[in-house]
Amino acid sequence: MKILYFDIISGISGDMVFSALFHLLSKKAQKDFLKEFSLLKLPVRFSIKAVRKKDISAFQLAVIDKKTKPYQPKDFIAIIKSLPLKKEVKELSLKILNSLITAESKVHREKKRYVHFHEVGDYDTLLDIIGTSLLIDKIGPQEIYASPVVLGKVKAFATLEILKNVPLYEIDYPFELTTPTGAAIIKNLAHQFIPLPLMKIEKIGYGAGHFDLEIPNILRVIYGELLKKEDNIILIETNLDHLPPLIFENLFNLLFKKGALDVFITPIFMKKLRPAYLLSCLCQEKDKAELIKTIFSETETLGIRYYPVLRETLKREIKVVNTKYGKVRIKIGEFNNSQIKNFEYEDLKKIAQKKKIPLIKIYKELSPYLK
Repeated sequence: MKILYFDIISGISGDMVFSALFHLLSKKAQKDFLKEFSLLKLPVRFSIKAVRKKDISAFQLAVIDKKTKPYQPKDFIAIIKSLPLKKEVKELSLKILNSLITAESKVHREKKRYVHFHEVGDYDTLLDIIGTSLLIDKIGPQEIYASPVVLGKVKAFATLEILKNVPLYEIDYPFELTTPTGAAIIKNLAHQFIPLPLMKIEKIGYGAGHFDLEIPNILRVIYGELLKKEDNIILIETNLDHLPPLIFENLFNLLFKKGALDVFITPIFMKKLRPAYLLSCLCQEKDKAELIKTIFSETETLGIRYYPVLRETLKREIKVVNTKYGKVRIKIGEFNNSQIKNFEYEDLKKIAQKKKIPLIKIYKELSPYLK
């Protein structure tokens, strides 16, 4: 699986993203991209050139001139919709722009259609967003990850609004290292914010910022093959010694409906050797609050603990086979150049119920399909 990893060393801005992604292209692809981009006739002229930051070779985007007439979000939206771009490029551009508009609207208590981007920067914003969306489409990663986002001492209100629920940390520089546009871009691009995953690096792009710091003011974007998928997920737990087991089926169903990845019960002994159950629920960070609320409501437990855990998953696919009982799905995982195959349980269950045949008999009869 081809991925991009945004290594946010000293902040992130729209021009740094544009430059780093541009750096990943071959020289011919760079020329073709600039020619294609010029045909869009955006109301801003720019240059992109090779520079050095602390002896690191990088590309840097610079605006030469731009139109300065007053504008509103609807103007940017109309421009994006009017451009001869692929559907996917337009959709990503509009998503990033909407994140900016929503954040500015909330911070300044203005209706979205009247929002002005203040420090975000006129038509520079349009250049950064459309350029990034086009470059992502050209590079074509299957997934995108990022490191936690670095902030300087100066933080725009919109930046923090956009980066809610994103891991952040601050370094001791009196600058705005991460801008609202950079925040909106990475919030919409990154599937997860994690340490560098196990991968085979093929290319590295460097996008230079405009500050001179003790550390290189660059954004590093890494392209390559993901060797093993690793997820950061949440494990929620609570000990239950006061409930009859009959409530667990309903509880499980509710938790799965609200986004649980897995739910399981472990018999345990608590203090004074009281028999009890350990309820465990795995979930994504975004579903944690709702699942905790459900557990409190359904179990009346007095306390819940949770913590992050790492999960590794195999590359997998679903194959449908035609059997004498009808279509059955087979889950296929790849490991060490071999395959691990299993039937989709729900398919076998439906056949067993419909045909009134023991499920184990159907499993044994169809097992040759797993070879």
